[in-house]
This record gives sequence, C-alpha cells and structure tokens, in this order.
Amino acid sequence: MLSQKLKNNWQWILIPLFMLAEFAIDQIVFGRVCRFIFKMLSINPSTHYILILNLFKAFSVLTILVLNYYFFKQKFFWQPNKKSSGWIVFAVICFGIVASTIRTPHFWSALDTGIIAAFPEEFMFRGVILGVVLMILTRVKTNAFLVNLAVVISAVLFGLYHYINLANQSFSFTTVQVVSVSGFGLILGAVYVRSGSVIVPILLHFIYDYVVTLPKGFQVTNYSQVSGAQMIALSVWIVIYAVVAYLIVNYRFDSNKILPKLKN
Repeated sequence: MLSQKLKNNWQWILIPLFMLAEFAIDQIVFGRVCRFIFKMLSINPSTHYILILNLFKAFSVLTILVLNYYFFKQKFFWQPNKKSSGWIVFAVICFGIVASTIRTPHFWSALDTGIIAAFPEEFMFRGVILGVVLMILTRVKTNAFLVNLAVVISAVLFGLYHYINLANQSFSFTTVQVVSVSGFGLILGAVYVRSGSVIVPILLHFIYDYVVTLPKGFQVTNYSQVSGAQMIALSVWIVIYAVVAYLIVNYRFDSNKILPKLKN
C-alpha cells in the first residue's frame, strides 16, 4: 500500500514537472537555436514574428511528444467512435465555416492561429495531462465524481499555463484569459472524455480560435484594461461552460469512450 501511494504521489509531482520542463525547453532551447540560426543568416527576428511563432509551436509539439515518452508514455487516442457520426458532422461544420470565410481579410491569420494553438495545447492538456490525471484518479475505482474532477484539474492547469502570455499582455487581461481558457478547457476535456479521441477537442479548439481571430486578425500584444461588465459576462460564461461540460460527461456516463481505452 505504501509503495502504491508513493507511486501515485510521484505521478502527481511529475505533472507540474512535465509542464515546467516543456516551458523551459521551449523558451531556452528554442530561443537559443532560433537566435543562432537568424544570426547566421543575418536575419532580423523582429521582422519575422509569425514565422518564429509557427516554428516555436512546431518545436513545442515535438517537445511535448518527447517529454511524454520519458515522463508518462501516455497513449494518444485518435480513433473516434465508429458507431457515432456526431464527430463527422462537427468536422463538416468546421470545414464549412472555414470555407465560407476564405475571402475575409484575416482568413490566413485566423487559420494559422487555430492550427498552432489547437495542436500543441490539445496534445499537452488533453492527450497527456488529462489522460494521466484520469489514470491516477481512476486507478482503484471509477465514478462520475472522479472523472469530473480530472476534467476540472486539467482545465485549471490549462488556464494557468496561459500566464506565460504576461510577456505580451497586461496582468488583468491575462487573468481574464486564464479564467476564460479554464472554462473552455472544461468543454475540451469533456468532449475528449466523451469521444475518446483527441481529434474532437483539436477540432473544437481550432474552430474556436479561428472564429475569435477572424474579425481582427492575430493580436501580438494586448494591454487593454478589463471592465466590470466584462467580468460579469465572464462569470456567466464560466457557469455555462461548467454546466455544458458536466452534461457532456454525465449524460449516460457509461457511454464515455476514453475510460475503456485508458484501462486497456
């Protein structure tokens, strides 16, 4: 029993270590490699921000995959439920939204933002972290409370991770973003639990960021102040996110597809 408790405790400790390692490698290793290459090619990095950001996100995906191999060896589940066509309908809707807005001024920046946000963040927070938390919490028994708790934990970590944006944003705006992202993380976690496939939260994450970015394009910095009305609206949205996520996970709880996959 003691060895089992120690093992579980170490797994909990590994989650923040995994996040810190990912952040450190991305910032230190990528930063140095990028500066070396740009210096060698005599290129000014400030004029290639979008290129650097895309390279950074690609490097981040690689870092997540490597760290997952050494920390957890958590499997990524890709195959959605073959008996359910809901995810296919959703994918068609996403494609339709993108296709119908292809002539808008900020189409390419919105498309790019959706892709580079969805893949690394879903790999990390749904594919790896939510999977690990579910494995730890449901090791002895599985019930709705533990699954919902796992979704909440992964969503909160997902939100807190966005404090890295303080380099380009005000604290108040970033805090609002952290809270909002945590709420959205509840939905992303719930659909991952329900579908048993990381593809579904990737699609949802992509289309969300795509639609949000489409009106104004990619914003490099944001130091705007947050109003009381925005805080009230945010509170309402968090409640809506929580209720929707709860319903997704708990309606016909035994129909959730991720749990049998994790046990195999």
